[in-house]
Amino acid sequence: MMRNLFLLACVLSLLCLGCSRQKPRIPGAPADPKLQTLQREVKQLPFKAGEKLTYELRFTKLPISVNAGTIVFEYAGTTSQPVIDQLEFKAQPTDQVAHLRAVITAKSLLLRLFGLSVNDRFETLVDAKDFRMRAVLREIQEGKKHNLQTGYFDYEKNEALYRTQDLSKPDARAQEKIVKLEPEMQDLLSAFYLLRLQELKENTMYKFPLVYEGERKEFDVIVHGREEVDTPLGKFKAIKLEPKLFGPGRLSTREGEFFMWVTDDAQRTPVKLTTKASGATITASISKKE
Repeated sequence: MMRNLFLLACVLSLLCLGCSRQKPRIPGAPADPKLQTLQREVKQLPFKAGEKLTYELRFTKLPISVNAGTIVFEYAGTTSQPVIDQLEFKAQPTDQVAHLRAVITAKSLLLRLFGLSVNDRFETLVDAKDFRMRAVLREIQEGKKHNLQTGYFDYEKNEALYRTQDLSKPDARAQEKIVKLEPEMQDLLSAFYLLRLQELKENTMYKFPLVYEGERKEFDVIVHGREEVDTPLGKFKAIKLEPKLFGPGRLSTREGEFFMWVTDDAQRTPVKLTTKASGATITASISKKE
């Protein structure tokens, strides 16, 4: 549940009206969001190498409300020789790949008592020219669970090879899965950064497939209006986004909602995220920017 917070994913599918003719629009109701084409190639990224964003996590499920830990997003920069622990990836000398990282840590003693300890690491490599996926790593440590998953993207074969190892059982054989690639496919972490490259006009939406834990998922986000949000780092003028993470074919089949606010400037820095599901609310508010 907690890792779903950092999972930023994007855009609402147009809803079928469920009848043979269109229902009349309610006066004053906003028009359906307009589908936008993803912008992939930019002359200069809006975030600089070494950017590190730290968020405070709060977990609320009445009568409990606790400071649950932190989530840190980091853009490590662009290189032709990325080095990531437990990820066996070698780029060509002429390649330039952008290295993205996220780490989620639970620090609340109360959460640990409930078996909700979390120490998750996400690493993603994308092509610096167009943000196409190159390789991913997910190391999940939650309670007694300790899994390592890697994914390698082959655009000549048009497929990705995912390998999952249960590190709590060293003798267990790794499981492998082949995923068919689609033109706009991303993982969660790269989607988080890809959104920051977009214009984000009000009442528009972005839609592209997501690969998550070696499975294909729907990934949509609606761009709402401008709002001012308050965070531990101060107040920000922001754009409200609604990633559709819950429902059939999405990251979670349960009912829930997710909202995200990014700064209304060229950097599009995420400053607040909230998710609600199963009677619980998790909020991530930016507390430090380096």
